[in-house]
Amino acid sequence: MWPICFFIVAFWPIFVHSLAPTDEIQDADPAQSGYLDNHNMQPTIVGSQNFGILWQNTYGAKEKWYAKPLVYTPPGGTQLVFLASSMNVIRTLDAVNGTMLNSRTVQPPFLQSDIGCTDIPDYIGITGTPIIDASVNTAYFFAKGYKNGASSGGVANGEHQKGEFPGSL
Repeated sequence: MWPICFFIVAFWPIFVHSLAPTDEIQDADPAQSGYLDNHNMQPTIVGSQNFGILWQNTYGAKEKWYAKPLVYTPPGGTQLVFLASSMNVIRTLDAVNGTMLNSRTVQPPFLQSDIGCTDIPDYIGITGTPIIDASVNTAYFFAKGYKNGASSGGVANGEHQKGEFPGSL
C-alpha cells in the first residue's frame, strides 16, 4: 500500500497541470493585480506632476461599469480602450484622447426588477470583464438580455443566444 501512495505523491505533479498550455493569465500577472512592469508606472512617476487624468467621458446616468476597461492595440492600429457596461453597451475609445471610435448596444439589458435581486441596481447586462483574443482581434463577453431582443418579459423570457460569434473589434 505504501509504495502505491508514495508513487502517487511523487509523480502527482506530472499528472496534474494547473495551467494548460493554451491558458493565459488575462490580468497581467498571477496575482491578477493588473500591474505590468513594462508601462513605466513606478511610484515616482505616478506621484509626479506629469501624471494625471488624460481625459474623461460621461455616459448614461444608470449605466454601471462592473467589467474592467481593457487596453488593446490591434496590429497596425492605435491603442484602444474597450468598455462594456451593465446596459449591454460596448465601446471602443482612442486611448490617447478618449474619442469614441465605435459604440454598439448588443441587446437590451435584463431588468433587475424582473428578478428582485438588488445586488446589481437597474440593469443586468455585461457584468464580467471581457477577454480579448489578440490572435484574431476578437472580444469575448457574456451579455444578459431577453429572448429575441425584447426589452422586458420576466425570467422565463431569458435565452442563451450565440449572436454574431465571434464578433470583430
